[in-house]
Amino acid sequence: MCARIVALISSNKQAKVRGLSGVSSDDTDENAMPDFPNKIRITIGSVQLDAELKSTKTAQEVYAALPVESPVNTWGEEFYFKLAGVKDHRETATNQVKVGDVAFWGAGQVLAIF
Repeated sequence: MCARIVALISSNKQAKVRGLSGVSSDDTDENAMPDFPNKIRITIGSVQLDAELKSTKTAQEVYAALPVESPVNTWGEEFYFKLAGVKDHRETATNQVKVGDVAFWGAGQVLAIF
């Protein structure tokens, strides 16, 4: 499945990202931010990916910056695109990512799909 998605996404495509309203974070998490819609949809060409954001300040800022449309860039098998105006609070910063993870990189002001 991953190879198929990589073949369908190229750097000449536009990423469209929007929030999926009406969905709240899991209230069972004691650190969850109530009433924070945490689901987004990323569309690049014919590829559509749904992602769930963590309940963090950075994720809230990512969601607040939506909707956005931006050219897609590639780096190896990673896709990323500009998402300006978001402060990276680094609550869950890591360099340990898996295929399918979505992360915000504050230094580059980009949202990345691994």
